[in-house]
Amino acid sequence: MSERTMANKQIDRAKNQSIYAVGLEYEKNSDSFKYVDRIQYRLGYNYDTGYLSMNGTKIDGYSFTAGIGLPVGQGWKSRLNLSYSYGSQGQIQNIMIRENFHLVTLNLGLKDVWFQKRRIN
Repeated sequence: MSERTMANKQIDRAKNQSIYAVGLEYEKNSDSFKYVDRIQYRLGYNYDTGYLSMNGTKIDGYSFTAGIGLPVGQGWKSRLNLSYSYGSQGQIQNIMIRENFHLVTLNLGLKDVWFQKRRIN
């Protein structure tokens, strides 16, 4: 077991980490033909105990997330997802550093039927 020492601080090996998360999603009507009714709204909170410890103190973190899922494509099953997260890791006590972060995420979720053999009668 090796330990590194940096300016009188001991960074221990990786520790067991626990992650707790909760989220909500709202969609007015998934079967509607109106575009506005099929938009998904999302909120979430995430807390983790951290996987590193310094001088015996674990470095934990949390984040809040808000997002929106916009239907795209012919069947409106695919989604263009946009989310914003704000979070913090670490602590200011015991000569440690706290990191606050902002994160913007954009992704495309493809859920249409792609590889289905068509039948011709």
